[in-house]
Amino acid sequence: MRSLVQRRLAQRLAKDTSVYAIHPGDAESLGSLVQEVAGLNAEARAKKTRAKDQWGYQWWCKACDAINTPAIRPTDHLFEEREAVVASHAVMFMAAHMRPGRKGRAAADPHSAWDAYKKSRLVLEEWGCRLPDVELVRRTLRGTLRNYVAAYGDEVLAPNRKRPFSRDQELKLLALLRSGAMPKWGAALHDMLEMAIAFSRCTAARKAELCADDNPHCFKRANLTWFINGVEVTPTLENIRRATRLRVRPAASKADPFNLYWGGIFMWFDLILGEHMSVALALQKLELDYPCPPSRRKEYPLLFDPEAAPADVPKPVSRAWLSARFGRLMVAALGEDAAALRSWHSWRVTLACALRAAVDAEHPDGRSLDLIKVFGRWRSDDAVKIYGRLRNDEYARHVSASLRADAGSLEAAHETAAMENIDPVGVFNQVAAAAAEDSPASPPEAPPPSPLPERAKPGRTSTQRTKGALDPSKERRRGGRPQAPSPAPAKAAAQGTSRTRSVAPSAAASKPRQRPRLRPAPQPVLVPAACFPRETCEENEGRGWSAEATPAIAGKVLVTFTHARDDAGRRFASVAMKSSALTYL
Repeated sequence: MRSLVQRRLAQRLAKDTSVYAIHPGDAESLGSLVQEVAGLNAEARAKKTRAKDQWGYQWWCKACDAINTPAIRPTDHLFEEREAVVASHAVMFMAAHMRPGRKGRAAADPHSAWDAYKKSRLVLEEWGCRLPDVELVRRTLRGTLRNYVAAYGDEVLAPNRKRPFSRDQELKLLALLRSGAMPKWGAALHDMLEMAIAFSRCTAARKAELCADDNPHCFKRANLTWFINGVEVTPTLENIRRATRLRVRPAASKADPFNLYWGGIFMWFDLILGEHMSVALALQKLELDYPCPPSRRKEYPLLFDPEAAPADVPKPVSRAWLSARFGRLMVAALGEDAAALRSWHSWRVTLACALRAAVDAEHPDGRSLDLIKVFGRWRSDDAVKIYGRLRNDEYARHVSASLRADAGSLEAAHETAAMENIDPVGVFNQVAAAAAEDSPASPPEAPPPSPLPERAKPGRTSTQRTKGALDPSKERRRGGRPQAPSPAPAKAAAQGTSRTRSVAPSAAASKPRQRPRLRPAPQPVLVPAACFPRETCEENEGRGWSAEATPAIAGKVLVTFTHARDDAGRRFASVAMKSSALTYL
């Protein structure tokens, strides 16, 4: 269908005879350009999202067939009242004929019908169809929801969150895997599932981050870095065997699809023998059992099927593969009733609840909800600020504390709060709305690579080194005249008083006195080490340099380093950086 849309667009553009025509007289080149642009536009939406568009459009076609009207609506004019009636019928038709997605429901949630209609609108817009105002159709949804609640009770639309695993359930899953008792599973598959479970239990990794259905940037071996006594080492088998700490770089996620926000912020784990569900020990075993050449670590997936045909680089598994095997494992270890309340996503919930339940002398009420946001990798400034104050060993200790705690021991209110803080539902809705073009919600600007801080040189002042400092000679060379500095506040007030006496009152009133501008106070920040990869950071355990940031212009701040010195003992020069690249303390 998209190819037909592209051909129609190319035909319309070929008829353009103005001076702004594209490839005039060259229909082949014009068609190739339209096709290339359309292909890139399609790639902007995830494969799973594009599949949902087609799902919604198929329901739209069924609804239109039911009233004997074409699915493709007019493209030349809009008869809004008629199109609103057709769209409202489609929502009612879908709500009546969809099968319920949750067990125990007598009918499908009307929100699913609304979602299908919005997806179909995207397809129809590609055809150039004129569509009614979405608010005219939303009224039908509200009425359908009221009838749905009246028919099935006021709890029918309550969210069905996945339950966490209790400590006893975790031990049952591990015992079944380590005994190799799953029928038709080899020893390698038992080990691989145990590794994947430990990984998600400690990192809160989603299923989509481990699988490659529509995520080519799922977790790879290159996301792992090994340390011996605080020193980074090359991933040889001997070094991995002697490693004492593991660093994991996050992969692209649902809330951060391009890995711009959390890609440079790491997770830390200690290798502690005998630790319950230790991700560091599980990945150490994986690396030793399935060695990967250092040159292929960017290609080698973290999770793969060990029973598949041998290959130089194994293929990552699909979500269906992982869901099917994990579902069978839960039923065998926990029973059907407990398994029905849980899924792979429950490991994220388990980590959140275990952190909340991890009580000690320093945390008598458990870990804070703000800290849970960090481990859930919220795409928010607050989460990054908390991470900036979190040392590597503290991160690892929090994970170990969560492994000692029982996620099933929380009261219902605390459990709900933990669930809501591990999964940023508002962010997901924002991203989904932006993808569906309902609202222009844009993700936060990612920290771009900044220039290296210029070393201080003898004979140069700090003002001369500052990027963007005003230079009257440069202003003169650009054709302008250097402006005289503003008078002191007291002198300016005196001058304003003398001028006021010599002009008419109306003129004086039309020129109110301007207050002197106050210079904003500098704020303490952490400059992440990733901003200057060629420099060795010896502060804050290598996480970044302590500095002060003063607002400048165009969204940038002037960063003055607090302690950083060069080899000669001179302070690093101040640099202008984007505020989004810094961690405010």
